[in-house]
Parts: sequence; C-alpha cells; structure tokens
Amino acid sequence: MSTSTCPWDSLRTSFGLPNLDYCEANLCSWIENPANAWSNLAYIVAGVVLLKQLKSRTFPALFIFLGLCSFFYHASHNFFSQSLDFLGMFLLLSYFSASRSKMAISLSAFQVFGIALLQTAVWMLMTLAMAKANLPYQFLIVLLGGLILIRERKFVKRSTHLRYALFFVVLGEICSILDLSRVWCTPQSLVQGHAVWHLLSALGLYFLALHGERYERGRT
Repeated sequence: MSTSTCPWDSLRTSFGLPNLDYCEANLCSWIENPANAWSNLAYIVAGVVLLKQLKSRTFPALFIFLGLCSFFYHASHNFFSQSLDFLGMFLLLSYFSASRSKMAISLSAFQVFGIALLQTAVWMLMTLAMAKANLPYQFLIVLLGGLILIRERKFVKRSTHLRYALFFVVLGEICSILDLSRVWCTPQSLVQGHAVWHLLSALGLYFLALHGERYERGRT
C-alpha cells in the first residue's frame, strides 16, 4: 500500500521542522504557506526599486536574496530553509552594519562586503548552536537589530527615513507576534499576521536603506 507524501517531506525528514509554527495552515503542496510565501515579493519589489535609487547595487541584491530565501522557507517549512531565511536577514543587516562602520571610510566596497560575510558567518554559527540547544534563536535577529539601532540613535530625531523604518518594523513585528500567539489567527485566510510582517518589514528595511545612503559616512 503506497503512502502519499508531500513535496517537502524529505527535507523535513533530513533537517527537521523550524522552531516556529505560524498560524497559516500548512498545505500539502509545493507552496505550503501561500500567504506567508508570496508576501515575500515585497522584499523583491523593494530591491528592484532600490536598484534605481541607490548608488550601491549590493543593498538591492541583498533585498532580493532575502525575499527568495524567505519565500523558500515559507513554501517548504523545514529547518534547512528556515536557516536560509536567517542567512538572508543576517547578511542584509550585517552589510548595513558594515557599511555604516567608521572602518568603512578607508575600505573598498569589496572589503565591506567581506566584513559583512564574516559577521554573517558568526551570527549563523550562533544560530545553529542555539538551535541545537533548543533556544529561541530569533533573539539573535532582535539583538542585531538592537545593536544597529544603538549605533544609529543619534540620527533618530533628524532622519525621517530612520523613523519610518522603526515605525514599520515595530508595527510589523507586532503583527507577527499576534500571529504566533494565535491572537490573530484564521488558518485558511489569505491575510496572515506574519505575511503582513513581510510587507511592513520590507517597507521598514527600504527606508533603512535610504537612511544609510543619506547619512553615508556620517554626512548630514
């Protein structure tokens, strides 16, 4: 007697499940969480728009990479794809951090990207260690975001872009928490709290990129 399987079961068997289970119902399909997956187009659209607005091509490319990684995660729902999602987030935020570092003044774009890769490798190793210890490794994203905010705090009052970034990211995180806690939860709905997080955080990161361009190397 044959047993039907879903497209991504082999990855779940090999790597296990992610440590979070969002409200959206998991379908036996190539795209298991449609709302949470397709909403990642927001990052890709933001990346394409930034290609026309920023001098740097690295930031837009990393936005698109994040969108693809997060799409794969929510389409396949397993720990391996979740790790790729974290890779995309860490790489984008690490590159922002490296590009805003005072060290970047005397470094080439290639060297700045190298620093971002090194930082990302460290964050990913910590993620894997916390996963093995059954600790909530999402805290690392919050920590990295907090460290960036601490360094950018002097710009909060005079950078409209940074204020918009904070507003949209915080509002999006609230939506995601409401989703996880099942306060906002209709499993079959096309409107999901975590999908709204994708839309709002894409806006927030878009404004963060504009802020970084505007205040590059401390210019006002």
